Amino acid sequence: MRYKNCLIIWLNYFNKELTRKEGRRIAVNKAIKNPTLNELIDILLSMNYKIIDAKEARYPSSWWVESGYVVIDKDSIASNESKRVILYKIAKEWRRRRGG
Repeated sequence: MRYKNCLIIWLNYFNKELTRKEGRRIAVNKAIKNPTLNELIDILLSMNYKIIDAKEARYPSSWWVESGYVVIDKDSIASNESKRVILYKIAKEWRRRRGG
């Protein structure tokens, strides 16, 4: 399905056990082990992002890893926030919640 005016956040972006080639988008020292879709949804809701859809799916470049994604409405994102800034904010909150 094609989404318009939205941002897609994959679990693989935060998985410490994956390489950048396999889909990790943040630094290894900021990534976490075994991220779950429910954790990602809780974090995004606590950060006041409007979630359009969440689905368990496999990231194309690492299809053997069970994963998922969340679709965020761009209207709920501040105009000066890039996807990279959002990913690092999510990672920081995730590590705080897990005690790391």
